Amino acid sequence: MTDNLRISEIQACVAAGNFAGAEAICADLLTQHASNAAVWQMRGDVALMANNTTDAEAHYRWATMLAPGSAAAWLGLARSSAANDRAAPAGTAAARALELGLSEDGTAAAREIMAHDFFARGLLMEGRAQLAALTPFYRARLKEGRTDAETLAGALPAALCAGNVAFAQRILDLTYPQAGGVGPVAIAAIAKLQDWCEANGVPCAVIDPPRKVKLAATTPYSRADSYKTPPVLYAQIPGGQMVPGWDYVIAPDGTVLEDTGYLKIVHVFNHLPHAYFPAAGLAAHKAPAREVFVDEDVLWLGAPMHNHMGHFLIDFMPRLQGLALAGKKLKVAIPDTLMGRKYFDTLACAGLQESDVIRCSPDARYRFRTLHVYRHGISMPPHPQHVAYLQGLLRKDPEPGKSRPKRFFFSRDRIASRLVVNAGEFQKVLDDYGFVTVDMPTLSLAEQRELFSEAEIMLGAIGTDLFAVYFAPQGCNVITLQWDTTWKLDAYNPQTCALLGLKHQFFLCPETRASRNSRSWLDLDFTVDCAALRRRLDELV
Repeated sequence: MTDNLRISEIQACVAAGNFAGAEAICADLLTQHASNAAVWQMRGDVALMANNTTDAEAHYRWATMLAPGSAAAWLGLARSSAANDRAAPAGTAAARALELGLSEDGTAAAREIMAHDFFARGLLMEGRAQLAALTPFYRARLKEGRTDAETLAGALPAALCAGNVAFAQRILDLTYPQAGGVGPVAIAAIAKLQDWCEANGVPCAVIDPPRKVKLAATTPYSRADSYKTPPVLYAQIPGGQMVPGWDYVIAPDGTVLEDTGYLKIVHVFNHLPHAYFPAAGLAAHKAPAREVFVDEDVLWLGAPMHNHMGHFLIDFMPRLQGLALAGKKLKVAIPDTLMGRKYFDTLACAGLQESDVIRCSPDARYRFRTLHVYRHGISMPPHPQHVAYLQGLLRKDPEPGKSRPKRFFFSRDRIASRLVVNAGEFQKVLDDYGFVTVDMPTLSLAEQRELFSEAEIMLGAIGTDLFAVYFAPQGCNVITLQWDTTWKLDAYNPQTCALLGLKHQFFLCPETRASRNSRSWLDLDFTVDCAALRRRLDELV
């Protein structure tokens, strides 16, 4: 009776989140019942819930030694070993628990642990088989109305490993209801571009090997940086495919070339979601039923999600360098959703005309006679070669004899995010120092190139408006209003300024509040210390 009361106390402590209290009671009980496997197992459960995974593994190991026929103790050992990234002992313990007999939930947990052990050993088929066997279990859960995140997160890998396209699509629809229906999907193998090309006898040239970039701080108010660029690759893939709007090249055999997109494939967009399961070497992605064959050699260009102009510049325009490598004239493939004069004016800077563009509908899959792929890698951090290429396209020398403003503030009033809270006081500073306020989306590309051709100071909140630096002359001062200097918040702007020969500086505004039109964690309004800003600007006069 006394022990039952103590166990009730442990349960009460756990329910209250008092894991230290629960651990103390377990330890006290074991001073009297050192060989009680159930208490050791309970102690392991407490440690695992408290994320003390090393202690949990030790406690469960005692439980399995004292009660080698306890499936629950072996499963606990498997879970704690997996939490400690010890895939092999975790898999062995999970297999033992499965032999001894587990509940349906326990069986699912054991098979998932065993699968990851197989994956860690390179045994893809064996690992996939373990997860594929769980498809009926997850089907039953969904039939019961279980659509919680844990269920969906387990069901999706099972569907992928079983090759069950309909089930995978259903889970994606449930996971991303904001997409309004994912549509037909394909389950595909994944590979890196170079690896797939090598395995399939397709030449893949290294245009620029990985290089170390070391950048000095351009002003006392900026930061130095160093990083390594990915290799720049170029391949001509016979029968290469694309799904317009989903920015990853698909090989002729359906393999997704996972390192070809403008963002790492782990990033999933809510309106066009995919599933990425690297351990199993699989992905699921939108695959419209209609396939269009284009009997031409085409350069893969694509377009960013939501036709984001900033990403179009830094992530997609550099792909046009592949045109010079082809040895023949190519057309470029883009989604037909990419509309707007500014995009095509930008393409015109690279010498393209409307007749050079193949517009591809997101309602179809496209297969090309040959798909030329210029893989420049992730643009953040920037590659020096691609920064120079964009500057060469976009920078315009000023026309002589024409008076132009030289100081610019980039307004975000239209977007209603990252606004200056003390706007009246701030505007007085702008007026006193001769700044012109500009709204980038309202300016054509030609107007931007002309307007900023003699810029001396560019001032604005962190954001893609500051890609106007590509139009600026060397020596221009670029002042970024933001609330700290972590690279997570903004690394691209100081790096790009250094590569362009501009003078970058942070101006910190630590007093912030959420923007009215907040769409991400970056969207904070801020208060500018106007006296400090005046002193900073005086240094530039």
